[in-house]
Order: sequence, then structure tokens, then C-alpha cells
Amino acid sequence: MTQDQMSRLRAIIKRKPTLLWYTKAHDALDEEAIAEAVYNFGSWDDVAELHNAIGLSAASTLFRQLAQRTRSNLRPGVRNYFSLYYDRHPS
Repeated sequence: MTQDQMSRLRAIIKRKPTLLWYTKAHDALDEEAIAEAVYNFGSWDDVAELHNAIGLSAASTLFRQLAQRTRSNLRPGVRNYFSLYYDRHPS
């Protein structure tokens, strides 16, 4: 992930700090933590902003990495919805 993409992801969290209310260290977050927060607690506009920041292909790859973990923090409904979404909209 490029530095520009990371700064765009962190800008999402800076504009909506309630997505990651448990930390104020927004510059230390990685792309997985940001994406997980957007998927679980964000609105559709936040997801669209995530797609614009890193691209649909990278977002799909990142989501699948999060979803395939043994201990995933994605809510079951979120995991199901975006699995279907990314299957329907291949990159």
C-alpha cells in the first residue's frame, strides 16, 4: 500500500473518530484496523470512501484477508454482506 493510500485511509478515521473510539493514535493504525472499523461501524459512504482511497480491488483483497482469519472481528452480517458484494463486483 502506498503512502498516499495510507494517508487517505487515516483521513477517513480522522474525520470520523467514532469508528475507532478506543484510540487517539490514528497515525499508528494499519490498513487492516481501519478497514475493519469501516466495515463494522461505518456507513455506506464510509465504505465508498474506502474504495476510493485504495481501490475496489485492494479493498476486496483486504476484506478477504480480514474475513479468512481464524479470529476475525468482522460481524457475521457484515462478513456475509461484503462477501456477496465482492463476489458480485469482482475487481
